Amino acid sequence: MINFFPEVKNLLSKIDTVEIIKKIEDYRKLDFKKISDEELFNEIRKTISVNVNGIEQAYLFPRFAAYPPKTKFYRVRTVKPEDHYIPLKAMTFEQDAWNPPV
Repeated sequence: MINFFPEVKNLLSKIDTVEIIKKIEDYRKLDFKKISDEELFNEIRKTISVNVNGIEQAYLFPRFAAYPPKTKFYRVRTVKPEDHYIPLKAMTFEQDAWNPPV
């Protein structure tokens, strides 16, 4: 796929492995329970961007899928044994259901 996108190949050639590892580590340290959607978007963009000639660049390849109507989706996660009364302490805010636990 990269052969079809020379600009992506150029971008990938600019990635410093140590820098991207540090960006990922910094991203993992975020407090996902307290971050706004806008802040999260900015942090994702910062994490996946590469500086090319003074300009931050990133390429995303969206993937689409179609699911039949009324398909049920589940999010499974462990909760602490003592957190078994509704409402769960681990699920205080709506975003707790969507973001990974910290």
